Amino acid sequence: MTLSEVLRLPHIPSVNLGFVERVSLPGRGRCRVRLVPPPAPGSPVVTLLHGWTATADLNFATVMAPLSERFGIVAPDMRGHGGGIRSHERFSLESCADDVAELLEVLDVGPSILLGYSMGGPIALLAARRHPEAVRGLVLCATAARLGRSNAGRLALGALGAVGMAAQSAMLRVVHQGALPREVIRHLPTPLGHDLTQVAEVGTELARFDARPWLDEIQMPTALVLTRNDHAVPPADQQVLAQGLAGCRLFEVEGDHDVCLSPNPVFESTVCAAVTEVALSSRRSAHRASAG
Repeated sequence: MTLSEVLRLPHIPSVNLGFVERVSLPGRGRCRVRLVPPPAPGSPVVTLLHGWTATADLNFATVMAPLSERFGIVAPDMRGHGGGIRSHERFSLESCADDVAELLEVLDVGPSILLGYSMGGPIALLAARRHPEAVRGLVLCATAARLGRSNAGRLALGALGAVGMAAQSAMLRVVHQGALPREVIRHLPTPLGHDLTQVAEVGTELARFDARPWLDEIQMPTALVLTRNDHAVPPADQQVLAQGLAGCRLFEVEGDHDVCLSPNPVFESTVCAAVTEVALSSRRSAHRASAG
């Protein structure tokens, strides 16, 4: 695919749910966030953290509507992706985790369930470790505690979106070949609006990420949605993550790493079941704490 062909690819369809805001995070920048109010007072809020090369709308378009029947939704674009924060600092998963905690504080939604898909899994884990007061539970999907250099390479080839990934693969080749200066690359138009410099840096971050030494620090309700046919994040690696989190509930679904991209009632209901389980578990934990 040539650069001119990449730039002519269509944008992803819009999600007609809730509303979109550009939210300012003090000292960090502005990010695009899709917000869906809770269906009833006191309903939990789930924060959706998308995968590499995706956006919130692309990654979660198929599950937002069923989730919104039970939960409020906060769905930000991660830094460097889509309408996410733009920064001249090198991309880091820790910065994304801090962005999430700051966003939840600015929105004043209270502790939230974090649903992290692929790259969003490490971000969710880091947010829970660094900002436990902002997180009431985790739902991790198609992700692992250690992605590793070889897995990061597979992620780049198998990541989300037939349109999005085809575009980003071609653009990232331009980045790595050094065909254009860094500041020109940063401002190139892309189908998903990414900052290509930061998107290219994600691979290094994913390759170095390893949560195994500190998974036992995560003391909150957790669930993992395991994608059985995943060629980007092997199911065995997903199992290791589930086993490392105390009390983690495992939900399995047929599908590859891109199972979230097209309507799939089984996948959608499985994700909703996992989020509901974590919400109920966090409520029971809160009741026990108040009773004690």
